[in-house]
Amino acid sequence: MLWPRISATRAMLPQTHKDLPHASDLLDLSEFLVAVADGRIVDAHDFAALRRASGPTEAAGIWAYTLALIHVHAGAHGKAEDLAELAVRQLEWRDSTGLVGCARALSATTAALVGDVDLARTRLAELPAASLQDVKTVLQRAEVLAWLDVSAGRREEAAQRLRAAVEQALAQEHDVLAAITATIAIRIGMPNAVFDVLKKSTSERSSEIFTAVCQAADAASREDHAVAVSLTSRLRAAGLDAFALHLCSVAAAQSSDAMIRRRTLLVCAELNESASADPALRQSQTKTLRVGLLSRRELEIAHLAARRIRSRHIAEQLGVSVRTVENRLGNIYRKLEVNGREELAALEVKSP
Repeated sequence: MLWPRISATRAMLPQTHKDLPHASDLLDLSEFLVAVADGRIVDAHDFAALRRASGPTEAAGIWAYTLALIHVHAGAHGKAEDLAELAVRQLEWRDSTGLVGCARALSATTAALVGDVDLARTRLAELPAASLQDVKTVLQRAEVLAWLDVSAGRREEAAQRLRAAVEQALAQEHDVLAAITATIAIRIGMPNAVFDVLKKSTSERSSEIFTAVCQAADAASREDHAVAVSLTSRLRAAGLDAFALHLCSVAAAQSSDAMIRRRTLLVCAELNESASADPALRQSQTKTLRVGLLSRRELEIAHLAARRIRSRHIAEQLGVSVRTVENRLGNIYRKLEVNGREELAALEVKSP
């Protein structure tokens, strides 16, 4: 395991500081990646935010970059874009870990995700050729090019580009980052492009995030919506909210199982509070999915009604009239195709 190695190396820092002044930054980055690999995105985020707020100024770009990476896979594209731009500026000033190329590619990715194709291409063109010696940059570049390919209707080319990058990363034992990039192939509707590659690299020692993504790729390739949706909580714990939203959106639109459709519509409503739909999904979103999503207020009422709280008490808690609650409940039952609170509770609604 990496934790003992990180701890043992930290103990040696005082003696090595003169020769390796940035060793502490590298260890911090390793500790962050361990949390990501373990599927503990909350811990990873808190660690990065703390280092950014209280760590050395010279390392600020590292943590702006890692936080941007977290936000982009959480589907918070606007926040990710702001942080990625900041990371580029800070890393151009001080880059002790060689991340400026990755940050530039990430900045291009966020531009593509918010729909600014021209800016994405401009930022890609500014990527130094030397930065492509780093597989992390190769992966991020593949992601932005894939989104650009999809926007131009070249889904097959996007999938092959992602597969090649994932294979290269796995060959260099960057399993966690390879798995994260592999999710993009699934999100553009091409899980078969990466599933076999991931499966060949799976072992008993595979990280939590790698295992979860591999299982999701398997389920998506077989169109097994039940299994795909069952992985949602693990994917969200790993910070892959955008990926989870994709899987649930597809299940809500395509599953023939009414219970799966109902549950996934609820999860989609929760995720839509913070995660933006992928460009590919926005282009193909079905009427059923668009109409079936609960509004923020409906989601609040659904959570309370599922706990069998009376309409009068819900109205008091939310500061609205009982009539408003009853009208919203009617909409909720219609959208989720349920016949009252008992069936709503059976969906195992959980508070966000």
